[in-house]
Amino acid sequence: MRNNRALLLAIVATASIATAQVGGVGMRDVAWANTTGNGTPVLDAEVFYPADVGGQDVPMSPHVGRCPVIVFLHGYSFVGSDYAAIGDRMASRGFVTVMLNTGQWSYLALEYDGRAMFGALAATNSDPASPFYQRLDMKRVGVMGHSMGGGVAAYVMYDVPGPLCNPGYKCALALAPHDPGLPAASVHAPFGIVSGEGDQITPPLLHAQPFYEYLAPKEGLKFHYRMDWSCDHMNVAGLSAAGPEVFDRAMAIAGGFFGQFLGDDPRGLEPVLGAEGLSEAHLVQVDRQVVTPVAWCDSPLSIGRVTRLSVASENGYVGMLGAHAEAGPISTPIGDLLLDPTSAFAIAQTLTSTQRFDLYLPVPNNPLLVGVTFAVQGAGATVTAPFLLGSAMAFRIN
Repeated sequence: MRNNRALLLAIVATASIATAQVGGVGMRDVAWANTTGNGTPVLDAEVFYPADVGGQDVPMSPHVGRCPVIVFLHGYSFVGSDYAAIGDRMASRGFVTVMLNTGQWSYLALEYDGRAMFGALAATNSDPASPFYQRLDMKRVGVMGHSMGGGVAAYVMYDVPGPLCNPGYKCALALAPHDPGLPAASVHAPFGIVSGEGDQITPPLLHAQPFYEYLAPKEGLKFHYRMDWSCDHMNVAGLSAAGPEVFDRAMAIAGGFFGQFLGDDPRGLEPVLGAEGLSEAHLVQVDRQVVTPVAWCDSPLSIGRVTRLSVASENGYVGMLGAHAEAGPISTPIGDLLLDPTSAFAIAQTLTSTQRFDLYLPVPNNPLLVGVTFAVQGAGATVTAPFLLGSAMAFRIN
């Protein structure tokens, strides 16, 4: 493949998405032991999960393999089961979504229980008697929270040595969060925030914006997606029927964000930083800061079509590598190479002043290209380095 670079440029294509839509959503009430010694002794929750036929206590779909997991932290005075709309949306995207019902009135209890839930998930995943036995991918678990739960997510994700350390969550998303204060500076994983100017309970300028500014991730990126007055404290989380398009946008962002960092969704950041997210009618502003360049695409590649590949980076040098397949990681002075080194080459490089690089790739209308596989990796400037290798994606032509 080293001598076939022109073909690679023309036919980079997309893989099947691990977090694709499923046939139905199952629901199951659980009560798992908290073995940490802190928080509520029994972790009561409602679990939403992919199923072939929807309903209470139906089996998980046997077709989805080990699923990524989202632990949801509720707002003050609410419980997780109040957010069934979120559980349903995320499960329909292929995520097992655990809606924690404890800590209804307590920030501290919600924090301890949110941290303890990781161990409880690992235990049920290892229990042959559990309906979730070996169905949870414990290497791909994230946190999502609303209001109080959005702020508490910063404590659950706290990344410092000791008993209060993040037990293994990979990323977090907060909806209309309460400002958690400086502990957010110790969150070292990809973190997103969604808020709206119509929120009079946790106004963004007093809560979401300072929260965003505190965040200091060590990988991926952070972002604050702020909508206009149509987005309020309740409808952004599906707790109100007003402005259903606001909830739709919040769930598109959530599905993409977790698909990017927990799943295998090549369109992950499109609802946030791509043309889809930036054309949202209710969008006011998107702030973002990139620690590791992140690559995504706008649509599956098919013969006879053009697909946009994008890289999120800081302003400066940015580019993209291509190869026959993923490999590695192979350590280099500019980060880990995640592509096959025998076929890797630079597709393009340039300067950007928009924190995003776009590359439009046409796929020839040739049926012989269907099924051909390749991979790409983003690279670019970050807040810590003038140029780093970033995330990679494996692709297949449709």
